[in-house]
Amino acid sequence: MCCDETEALDLPAEVVAALGHYRRLLDARGWDWGDEQLPDFFRLARFSLLGPVLDELGACGDLAAAVRSVIGDDLPPGLVVVRVDEASGLRADLGPARAAIAGRTTGVDVVVDSAADGELALTVAGREVRVPPRGAAIDTVDVDGADPRFTVVLGDETLRVDAAVRTAAAAELRLSSPRCARWSVTDDSGGAWFPEGVPAKWDVHHRPFFHAREVTLAVPAGSLHVACTRGIGYDRTERDVRPTAGDTVAVECDPPRLFDPAADGWYGGDLHVHMNYSGDLVCTPADAARMQHGEGLHLANLVAGNLGTSLVYDREMLEHLAGVDLPWSGDETVARMGLEYRNDLLGHVHALGPSGPPTRYYAGHERSDHPEDWPPNKVACEEMPGAVLALAVGDRLHLRARAHGPGAEHLTLVGPDGVIARGDAGSELRWDATVDGPTWIAAVVRGGGHPAVLDRSALAHTSPVYVDVAGRRVARAADARWCLDFLDTLERFVDEHGHFDPATRTAHFGDIVAVLDGARSFYRGVHDSADR
Repeated sequence: MCCDETEALDLPAEVVAALGHYRRLLDARGWDWGDEQLPDFFRLARFSLLGPVLDELGACGDLAAAVRSVIGDDLPPGLVVVRVDEASGLRADLGPARAAIAGRTTGVDVVVDSAADGELALTVAGREVRVPPRGAAIDTVDVDGADPRFTVVLGDETLRVDAAVRTAAAAELRLSSPRCARWSVTDDSGGAWFPEGVPAKWDVHHRPFFHAREVTLAVPAGSLHVACTRGIGYDRTERDVRPTAGDTVAVECDPPRLFDPAADGWYGGDLHVHMNYSGDLVCTPADAARMQHGEGLHLANLVAGNLGTSLVYDREMLEHLAGVDLPWSGDETVARMGLEYRNDLLGHVHALGPSGPPTRYYAGHERSDHPEDWPPNKVACEEMPGAVLALAVGDRLHLRARAHGPGAEHLTLVGPDGVIARGDAGSELRWDATVDGPTWIAAVVRGGGHPAVLDRSALAHTSPVYVDVAGRRVARAADARWCLDFLDTLERFVDEHGHFDPATRTAHFGDIVAVLDGARSFYRGVHDSADR
């Protein structure tokens, strides 16, 4: 992100300084710049065959076998398989070359498939890749069109890979939309293209995307596919263009609205957004603003939080902007700084728009300055109540529900005793009943996959509407017993696995037990008040 765009948001100096510190860490450390010791698995996020590999891994339980099964013999564009034989010799099999232009990089997937009996440490494009015995490893490297080659080094042997990309003539693509939108640009080999200064990101379907209202980007001359959409309430528009060398092609798009939940009082939001969280990117508030506007989110809660060390990402944002709308908020968009309090043993909880920074952000992380699992999470939490509908015994309850949205197929109404009504998502579901006791009701929508759904299937679940009767809340004895059993299990788990200072263990573990005892008292009351 260009500095002038960040400065346009009039950010506090401490926030600008923190972003500069993150960038220096990224330059010095590269991947996992926050030194969180992230598992290598997270490096796979850019791998173009990640979805099929995960499916196969779930079936066979072996990463190397899953990778070998998925890649097969007919390699796709942009994939290089480095094969290591029993004697640690190297050779490379390549799929069709990806397009690249001078001065810009394109991603190439590299799979290292080893037949050697021992663990290997190779250097792929200057970066170490470790491979288990007779195993496989995956990495994605960026290759510049001005120098379309990279090397793989194992011991004294160097393998030169110079046909994974082909240098193409450059052209320009000018994209514009009346509102900030989500764009995707790919060439005919599946290569992704991004404007300068935006995070390079891929969705769950492994489609590249970025957010912009008006932007010009360098692309290879030739066939390009452009897709444009916003959030789930908008359709996806797709165009094919073919710029020639040195040409500029303009694409204008205004994604048509499919439905408008806000017109009926339903607003979209994301209550748990980590702007920065180590990995391979540093995101700025301007990036977050584009993402929120491009997805059409009415509300965004950017949370400050640690991961496994004492580094609290975006802490300066929270401490200087807590309790106020962030600079890009407007009549239809609200962004606030929030908090994720983290204890990996006792649980995580996030807060929406706190009025000020907390006195503590985490507990129980061994590599932090507070490794003890104390104090109890109760100290950091506040109750967040839901809506209540008050009725009397004998009243009639009339419910109508309808589902709108891509992928929606089945609609059900559920309560404390299970499903109470079901129907097709496209039709209005009605349910009438005489109130005979307290209850709660929620709606659930399910369906198959859809291009606009960022998952393999569609799922939406409302929060419960509580129906109180004569001042009584819903209660089920079986549910209360489950909660009591869970509290007993949690106490044993904390006793066995919790991190406590030996000098204060009895007192600090006792503090947690006291919180659990308070919860036990509550659920015993629920159990005793339940009428079924």
